[in-house]
Amino acid sequence: MTVSSTPTSPPKRHDTKGPLTCCPRCHKAELLGRAMRRPVFRYDKVDAAERPSFYDMFHGDQHVGTLTRRGSSGSSTYDVRVMSDTGDVELMAGSLRDARALAEETYTAQWREGAYTARGPVREL
Repeated sequence: MTVSSTPTSPPKRHDTKGPLTCCPRCHKAELLGRAMRRPVFRYDKVDAAERPSFYDMFHGDQHVGTLTRRGSSGSSTYDVRVMSDTGDVELMAGSLRDARALAEETYTAQWREGAYTARGPVREL
């Protein structure tokens, strides 16, 4: 009795660092996982002599936004810029706290839809 061997393709290796671009199954699983998590952000303050201070916003190592102070110390507002592959989103907020919340919510909504492929730190909801 002979056993015929049929050539089979090797098993697919899934891209765990970039699941959004791996296959439909990985894409769906990544989006479902993102729905149950929230990105963790880091802010770095940058002081420049000739321009107002601003904050760079990071998700992991990826620079995802900028919060720029506008106006004098008494009546300042903040320009919020969240970067995206489809185009930057520019918004305005009345305080630094509001600017951070606005930037985080804007980024998180796009991140959950799969707009950003890079991974960064997250926390459970």
